[in-house]
Amino acid sequence: MRDDWKRYSDANRAAWNEAAAVHKKTRPVDLHRFFTTPGATLLDPAETAILESFGLAGKRIAQLSCNNGRELISAVNIGALAGAGFDISDEFIREARELAEIAHAGCEFVRADIIDIPETYNSSYDIVYITVGALAWIPDLDIYFGVASRLLKPGGNLFIYEHHPVTYLLPFKDKDYQPGGLVLKPEYSYFNKTIIEGQGLDYFGNTGYDASKNYEFQHTMGGIINSVIRAGIEIRELNEYPHDIAGFGWAESLGMFPLSYSLIGRKK
Repeated sequence: MRDDWKRYSDANRAAWNEAAAVHKKTRPVDLHRFFTTPGATLLDPAETAILESFGLAGKRIAQLSCNNGRELISAVNIGALAGAGFDISDEFIREARELAEIAHAGCEFVRADIIDIPETYNSSYDIVYITVGALAWIPDLDIYFGVASRLLKPGGNLFIYEHHPVTYLLPFKDKDYQPGGLVLKPEYSYFNKTIIEGQGLDYFGNTGYDASKNYEFQHTMGGIINSVIRAGIEIRELNEYPHDIAGFGWAESLGMFPLSYSLIGRKK
């Protein structure tokens, strides 16, 4: 499995590196300006409430698949002692370091494939934090959550805040919604195990550019939960929400679907 993992992750590394410059142009928030404000946070109310429920004072947080670190920096800004973010992309880690310096946040950012995170980080964190858009890039969740578990201190908390797997069944736009009813035209089955090949990663502006191929992986809620359990993490709470965190605003207005969820676990 390691050879397959590296094949996909090497391709995705190149794709995300290409996307970094595009994101800077198309995302709606100028992060370099945003984080000049002391205590600035991009976390939504649900996410903030859960993090604060852990009692952030004195806590160290690790974020897997951190992208440019905006959530981790926000978590430190609302009270965590320190953070460490890990991501495969050279360019997004470079930006994360810039943003942490601007924010004067106690965050370390490490460019590493998840399976290559050094053992020196083992048992170092009170919270391992995984947020929207992370799991779709992971070919093997058992490996991924195994890493999360080894980074946690005994008794530490896993916190996942992700788009709900049900969103794989929904059209991205409301063109398929008709007054008086909803016509679903899913591209994939909820149980799809086919590797999804794509090109282009501008989820802010949908800009077309000369992009390398990337690979995504669809996971069911059951698959996520079982991998967490197999990693030696006890699930304490699972909540599903009707609010959107991943580009399904039209569906949020209907209030009919679970669009996001949070999972809280505790390392045994």
